[in-house]
Amino acid sequence: DVLGVGGKKAALIELAWRALHFQPEYWVVKKFKPRMDQAKPRSVARKKIIVAMARLIAVDLWRLYTGQTTLAKLGLKAKTGKEYVLESV
Repeated sequence: DVLGVGGKKAALIELAWRALHFQPEYWVVKKFKPRMDQAKPRSVARKKIIVAMARLIAVDLWRLYTGQTTLAKLGLKAKTGKEYVLESV
């Protein structure tokens, strides 16, 4: 395992921040955006919201990987313009 637990956690947190900015139609973003807008900048509340988003994103990534859902069903868009499929590593 190259990243380790801390690296994976940091990657999911970064992914949550990016989803917040670049994927406005994603259901996780729609759910937490109003709370994020109300929270003060650099507050503990914002950090807790991002961690909650990261956990839900991890579940959705697993669902994508196992073929239980698609990007379209989650409200995500890929820049390629075509259906994106996660491949086993």
